[in-house]
Amino acid sequence: MNLELKSTLIGLSAGLIICLLIFIIMSFKQISLKKKYAKINKKLKNMLIDKMDVESEGLSGIKAELEKLRKENENLRISLNIAMQNPSNKSTIRLEVLQNAIDKIMLSSPGFGTAWTAALQEAEDEISAIYAGKKPFFKRLFMGQTRQKSISDTSETSEN
Repeated sequence: MNLELKSTLIGLSAGLIICLLIFIIMSFKQISLKKKYAKINKKLKNMLIDKMDVESEGLSGIKAELEKLRKENENLRISLNIAMQNPSNKSTIRLEVLQNAIDKIMLSSPGFGTAWTAALQEAEDEISAIYAGKKPFFKRLFMGQTRQKSISDTSETSEN
């Protein structure tokens, strides 16, 4: 029996030694994997922190630009309301409305467009000749006064 006990103990001790060796090898592998994953985790955390910093800077820049554009929009809206109160601007707006109506008529009636374009070119040539100095100085003065009167008359009739 003594021999059987010795052989059992030798087999058991050999199995325990093999298990201990496997445990030590697996422990070293586990430690190396933990170090590897810790490095990867640290790298990913740093990348995330950098990305969040960049995004926060960009977002703060966008917010600042948005606030600037809102202020500019409000200032332009106020300026537009003030400009709308000025009588000369009302006549300018009236002229824009008339120009839009003329453009729409030109699109809808084909014969009117060519005649209107020719008349418009003649009027532009006449005005450029007046302001270029080809016509007498007095005509320029009278033309300017009659033009201002006609614009004021137009704005008065449009207000009524």
